Parts: sequence; C-alpha cells; structure tokens
Amino acid sequence: MIVVGSALGQNGTLVGNLPESLKENSGLIFYNGKLITHNDSGNLPELIELDTISLNITRRITISNAANIDWEDITQDDTHIYIGDIGNNNGTRQDLVVYKIQKSDFDVSDAIIAEKITFSYEDQVSFNTDGLSDWDAESIIVLENHLVVFTKQWKGKQTVAYQIPTIAGDYKASRLEIYNANGLITGATYNTLSDVLLLVGYSDSLDPFVVRFENSSLENIYGNKLNRINLDTGIAQIEGVTFTSENRYFISSELFKDTTTETSLNPQLYSFIDLEWEAEETEESQEIKNEITEDFIVYKPQKSNTLYYQYETKGANHGRAIFDISGRLVDYTMVSDDSKTVDISWLNSSLYYLTLYVGNDVATKAFIKN
Repeated sequence: MIVVGSALGQNGTLVGNLPESLKENSGLIFYNGKLITHNDSGNLPELIELDTISLNITRRITISNAANIDWEDITQDDTHIYIGDIGNNNGTRQDLVVYKIQKSDFDVSDAIIAEKITFSYEDQVSFNTDGLSDWDAESIIVLENHLVVFTKQWKGKQTVAYQIPTIAGDYKASRLEIYNANGLITGATYNTLSDVLLLVGYSDSLDPFVVRFENSSLENIYGNKLNRINLDTGIAQIEGVTFTSENRYFISSELFKDTTTETSLNPQLYSFIDLEWEAEETEESQEIKNEITEDFIVYKPQKSNTLYYQYETKGANHGRAIFDISGRLVDYTMVSDDSKTVDISWLNSSLYYLTLYVGNDVATKAFIKN
C-alpha cells in the first residue's frame, strides 16, 4: 500500500537550538541515553555527545586516524558505530570511506582508532564534474549486517540505495533500488524495534519531510508500505535522524543562511512521533468510545511543575499516559473531561511525551521537565 501526502504522524516538535559549534551537524544516533552527532566537511574528525534535555555538549571523541573530508551520517549496530565520510557534491571523489569504531572503545576513551571500509559505486563510470552531482550521499544505515548508503541526487531528486559489507576492506557498492524522493535525502535511520526505515530530507524550498517504509530488507529496501509525511517545523535544512524507541525519533537541522533573502535558520533539534506505528500497536486496546475533535495543545508555564493541555471531546473521560524518552510508560490514568492538568513534580528532568487515548484516536505531544 502506498499513501502519499498522509497527515498521519505529521509533527515536528522543537526541542531547542543546538550549540553554535554544531551549526554544521549532519548525522545522529541515540546511544547510552545521549545523542551522538558530528559536523560535516572541513571540521574536526570527532564525534560529539549531547545531553538530550539541555542540548549541552557533554563529551568530544576524536577519531585519531581519520580525516573529516565530508562526514555526512552516522549509524550503529550492537557492537560498532559507523561514520560515513560519503559527501560528494561534485561526484568526483574516489576516496569514499566509512569509519568503523568499537563501542567498547567509545565507552572508555576520548581518542579512538577506527577501521576503514572504503568503497566506490559499482555503476559510476565517470568522475568528471559539471556541478552538483547525483553521486552525492548523506545517509547510511545498518541492515542485515550490511551498510546501506542512500544517495542524494541533486539533479534527479531521487535516491539510490547501495549495500556494502560492515567488515573493513575495499568494495564496490552494490546497487539495490531507486526511490523518487522528489527532494534531497539527507538522513536515514532503521528502527530495529519497529522494523521501520525513515528517510528525511527537504525540497528545493526547504520544506522538510519524512519518508516512512515498513518491512525493509536488502532484497526489498523500500519495503511494502510507504508514507510521505510533511514535517510541521517550518522551513529547515534537515540533516540527521535517529530513533529512541519504537515510535519516537530525534531530527536535527543545520544552520542555513541565504544572503539574497536575508534568511537565517538556527541549527535545531526536533522530536518526531510515528503516530502510525503507535496507532497500530494500540488499536486493539482502545476501550474508550470518545473522539478527539480539535487540536491537542500542551504547555507549561516557566518554572512550573504543572503541565496543562487543551482539547475537546464528545465524551467525558479519556486515558492519559506519560512516556519517557525511551518509550517506557511511566504513568497512566483515566481522567474526567474537565481534568486537564498534570502534576509533573515527581518526574526527573528529561524529555517526555504526553499521550491521550480517546476512542480510536491517539494524540501525543512532547514536553520538557526542567
């Protein structure tokens, strides 16, 4: 089934501005309760660890035997982190590499030696440039013990998936499939908890979007179900994406400046909730026969321990839940229609999600307990 332009899951809640030193951030993973990111071309060969609440930098990890020619994405499996030096705007590079580091080293040292996975595309026959290329790439994932690279076609606005081994060596990347993204694909994550592949990107007018695929495999990388979701972030140069639970994600953007239009966009972090997956998982358990009829709004006065929310229902009662950043349920209660405040004084400082269950509808919003 293909659903294009679906509003299901349409959101993009702003968490906050990223530090100035991450104005060229490009990839994201969530590991050990922290976000790990990096900057792109010409910056230091280092990974940067972020606190998910304050967005402060808590650690910098140098890859001692690496250079940052154009680091564009980062991914992980159970034992390793992989950094894709795969940016190739002009299509002329013949030194594409993925740096592979052990998590056991990452956990204990701020200076790490990496293994190298070098590659070229099996079907690229010319390395001459006439400007922006269809051989650029900004996205990698791990799937079935292989790396999958997704190209960013500046001209064709499509993305081609290629596979290479996760073992150090030199390879020809095998072409898998092509998808007409109608935009620039700049990040990817494969959610191992829900078997969902997300690609993120933006249009020529900087309208950010997510493309969601289910049941991906190396034989069928784009799966058997597709949803294209426009993000409610306003214009943004989206760059990175990572999952934290079955249906929760972080998405980052980098600094964008256009002197012609005098436009300046800060590097930012957003939370994204895959409501389609959440609705599928909870549909059978819904026993409340009400319906959310207007937008769900959540707000908290500064320095307050009370969370307020607004919505309208046709009935009197609803279920209310709070999930932590990992998707763990920390509170659930049945409340009356006129009870629209939540005491959050007992919560630790973190990012949480308030979820309402009304009939077969599910509404979720992120909030921060300082």
